[in-house]
Amino acid sequence: MTLPFLPFQAKPGDIMGLRGSGWISDQICELTRPSSPIIWEGVAIEWSHVGIVTAVAPFVQVTEALTKVRTRPIDVSIAEAEFAWIAQLGALTDQQRAMLARKALSFSADDYGYADIGLQALDSVTRSRWFTQHFAERRFPICSMLDALDYDSIGIRLGISASSATPNDLARYVTTHAGWAVQAVK
Repeated sequence: MTLPFLPFQAKPGDIMGLRGSGWISDQICELTRPSSPIIWEGVAIEWSHVGIVTAVAPFVQVTEALTKVRTRPIDVSIAEAEFAWIAQLGALTDQQRAMLARKALSFSADDYGYADIGLQALDSVTRSRWFTQHFAERRFPICSMLDALDYDSIGIRLGISASSATPNDLARYVTTHAGWAVQAVK
């Protein structure tokens, strides 16, 4: 199914980037804000959450690390956000897309990596990636780790170690690397 607001058909493996509207989203953006703004189509963007498209029929579904890793209709995720984007890497084969979906779904019902949020806060305070590189727990992913681990599984690194990845790291990567189409959807 094609989302009516997308100029392209959503496909498994697409990254959904969101800017939430609450206090937690504000804090994530504050702690992970890069030293230079992420400019996309002349506008500064910030992502506080990401998910990965894992199915497109009978409707588009996205797998996200929230309080647990879960899959839900993408329109539900987007409705809860202040702003939303979809990023699609055009060069992926159908086999790679299937592998991305399978990897994301393999985390279903896993606990959320709450401790990793604390590690990212420590990284922010120390202006390093030391805490997440040394202590992040990959069994219990946070949203950006989930997406980065998925892409790592097919040999594509999204610019940073999965253990240290933040939503804004992924936003910067997809807006600055060739082959990615990024579309604002809200």
